[in-house]
Amino acid sequence: MKTFEKFRVPVDKLRRVCSREEFDFCKTTVDVSPLDGFIVQERAVRAMQFGLSMNAPGYNIFVVGPPGTGKGNYTQAIVSQMAAGRPAPNDWCYIHNFADQDRPLAVSLPAGEGHNFQKDMEELVADLRVAIPKAFEDGDYEQQRSSIIQSVQQQMDGYFQALEQEASEAGFNMKQTQRGVVFIPLKDNKPIPPDEFDRIPVQERREIEEKGRRLQKSLMKHCTLAGHWKNRPRKKLKNWKSKLLYSRRVPLSKSFWLNIVHLHRLWSI
Repeated sequence: MKTFEKFRVPVDKLRRVCSREEFDFCKTTVDVSPLDGFIVQERAVRAMQFGLSMNAPGYNIFVVGPPGTGKGNYTQAIVSQMAAGRPAPNDWCYIHNFADQDRPLAVSLPAGEGHNFQKDMEELVADLRVAIPKAFEDGDYEQQRSSIIQSVQQQMDGYFQALEQEASEAGFNMKQTQRGVVFIPLKDNKPIPPDEFDRIPVQERREIEEKGRRLQKSLMKHCTLAGHWKNRPRKKLKNWKSKLLYSRRVPLSKSFWLNIVHLHRLWSI
């Protein structure tokens, strides 16, 4: 026990007691200057300064340590101090990629223009929400839409009228049913009953069947053409909508057009 007695710490030495005289340089913590750097972290400070001085792509700085050591505040302070002495970097913006919605486009704009561009785009969308419905309320759009649909309908009717004429000349009646178009053979301009058709001589019956097959081929051909024309109204209306909207131009700010020109130059490189 005597061996350890010399290592015994007196009770009055177990804590640091500060006297008021030691704080004569300030009245409150407001008078105290903020801490510059880490406490006893000279190596960390040198590492941070070295990392920030590496002016080359591909380098990163990883800061880790116990909570409450001031690493976050110090990192923010030293990075801000270093950035203040350098040119302002470009703004980076993500814009919608209409060709691939899952991959937005990353573009750079001159420093400070990213926020302006965002504001201009928000104003543009707000203006378009008003301008687009208003453009389609015009009587020109409805008139052109009706004209396009009517023109295509007339073309499709012409195809089936030609097919109906072909069937009539071949001695058939063309009839629309729930299962589609059918061709009914005629005799004396009247449909031939099934039992009577079976009593027709074989050679004549084969000729009627061959005419029916040719009509079926013509039907397939006309259906293909009709399907092609069926998509015409959608394409024509889309083109007409584009022309209509282009004619109703929405006024845009000068900064918006400058950023559009800048983006165009970037994509042209």
